[in-house]
Amino acid sequence: QWYIETERVVVVAGFRLLRETLDDLLRANRFTQMDADQTLTAFVQEFERRLVRGVLPGRAGRSLEDVTGVILDHFGIKDFVDAPEHIKTVFEVDKVIPLPDGWRIGVSCKRTLRERWKQSASLNEQRLDAEKIRSTLHVITYTSDLTVPKIKAIGESRGIVYIPDDDHFLRNHGSDPEVLGYIRPMTAFISDLRKATQQPG
Repeated sequence: QWYIETERVVVVAGFRLLRETLDDLLRANRFTQMDADQTLTAFVQEFERRLVRGVLPGRAGRSLEDVTGVILDHFGIKDFVDAPEHIKTVFEVDKVIPLPDGWRIGVSCKRTLRERWKQSASLNEQRLDAEKIRSTLHVITYTSDLTVPKIKAIGESRGIVYIPDDDHFLRNHGSDPEVLGYIRPMTAFISDLRKATQQPG
């Protein structure tokens, strides 16, 4: 679809310019690598917000999924692929990353949580084990439908939800014992994914 390809070109161009600037700052020892990673992630968060304004939710979700592919590419997350259809349907993930031991990490990139929490709540250890799903990471940019029970349901099925760092839900519930470890700031997504997939930073 030409409009998604156009959006991808804009994202990549913006990424390239920002990365070149950050590389200069890194060489001058004015930035740390963590500063650079967080700046790039913040750029994408803002781009995602602008991307979804005034478009249909379904198209916004697909655009976000494409942007996330650009992020994974940029940060050197290797071997991710589109999830097989039955994995998409059952586990509500868009991409999977195979691990050296034969297990997989599922990644979901959407505008809102929508109904995926019900799907996640119905998963059990046997189903996850049967498909070799070690965990699922859900990147969400719009949190109007988030609740503590929804986050807890996903977390209890090996899921983690990532939302914008400045979001009110994260401020209000980030340290809530019921969801502690199940909800994370979006700037932690890449570092968490590298750790989970045992890929170098």
